[in-house]
Amino acid sequence: MIFIVSKDLKSVEKSEQEGFQDMNLWERQHIEEWIRKAPEILGEELLVVGVEFDQFSVSRDRLDLLAVDRQGKLVVVEIKRDSAAGYADLQAVRYAAMVSSMTVESLAPHYLGYLRKYMKEDGITLEIARNRIVEFVEAEDFEELSTKPRIILCSEDFSREVTTTVLWLRQFDVDISCVRFSP
Repeated sequence: MIFIVSKDLKSVEKSEQEGFQDMNLWERQHIEEWIRKAPEILGEELLVVGVEFDQFSVSRDRLDLLAVDRQGKLVVVEIKRDSAAGYADLQAVRYAAMVSSMTVESLAPHYLGYLRKYMKEDGITLEIARNRIVEFVEAEDFEELSTKPRIILCSEDFSREVTTTVLWLRQFDVDISCVRFSP
């Protein structure tokens, strides 16, 4: 249950809970942008290195957000507005496979583009972008990105098919999780 409290703290009213669709909120325009600006919404520190990442040699698809975690793993973040998108799991697994061979050196130019476009850091160099990735990772023995990316599915809700698939994949040591995100 959600209540809206006035700024002067003298009144309170119950708010009817609405979903993203009811509130006319969209994946790219709203949810993706919120997560890009504050990735800790997903429950951990992540370094966002790409938005609508489409730099695949074998596909024209675009993954919503590409990030790096503190252990040096790439993190594929697939965002859906509601549970109706039943193939988010398969889509994210496909993206994880396509980025699994990325190295710090191959990721750095994409991160540089992200910094210039989204963070407005025009004077940044490729070396600085590369160093920021390396400095973000806290693992003492970090030398290179892991070849086993993580997957975070983010949605207002998840269908039973998606949660069943996620639980099954976790049995095979695929690092995949679901994060419920609601307005």
